[in-house]
Parts: sequence; C-alpha cells; structure tokens
Amino acid sequence: MKSGGLRSNLPDPASKNEKAVMESRKIPYGKINAPQQLGSLVRTRRRRDGLTQAALADLSGVGTRFLSELESGKPTLELGKVLQVLDCLGIDLCAQPGGWARIDGPIGKAPIGPLP
Repeated sequence: MKSGGLRSNLPDPASKNEKAVMESRKIPYGKINAPQQLGSLVRTRRRRDGLTQAALADLSGVGTRFLSELESGKPTLELGKVLQVLDCLGIDLCAQPGGWARIDGPIGKAPIGPLP
C-alpha cells in the first residue's frame, strides 16, 4: 500500500472541535513495548479522527473483528494488516537499534548513533 493512499479519506484533524484537539494531545506516541500499547495508540487515534471501528476497518481493508482485536492488544495479528491500519491512520512504524538516538526523516537517513 502506498503511503498516504487512504489518509486523504480521513477527516481533517484541523477541522475538529477543541475536545478533539485535547484528545490528540493524549495520543500515546513513543516506544511500544507491548501489543496493548499499539492497540491503545490505534484506538485513541481512531477516536480522535472521529471514526468508528467499522469505518476504519472499511477504509483500511480489514475486518471489524481484526480491528477490535488490534485495539485490544492481541499479540498474534497479521503484521501486513496491522501496517494497513497504521498507514490509514497516518501512523508511521519505525525501527531502530536499542539505545540509539531518535532517527527522524526518510528511511535511509544515517542514524545519529548510540546515546552516550
């Protein structure tokens, strides 16, 4: 799936009311150590975007049961489908060596290196 393909179908977060803005500040971005944390991120972002599970499932090409299991933190879900949902929500999944400084930018950018 091309990056950003379904993102344009989502409501514009800038057009949301103040409550939605406050909710967006509560999104649990950062290091993910457990499936439940990823599920919480997906659920919070979906709600912030004003989407039902059925609507997000339809937009991202997965079933509502799959989405429910993802949001609940099921650890054995198909990675490809998880990536579809993340892409639809505009969430990038990045990997980097443990203990390294954060890497920003496009894939291929040289890492900063280990933290002192």
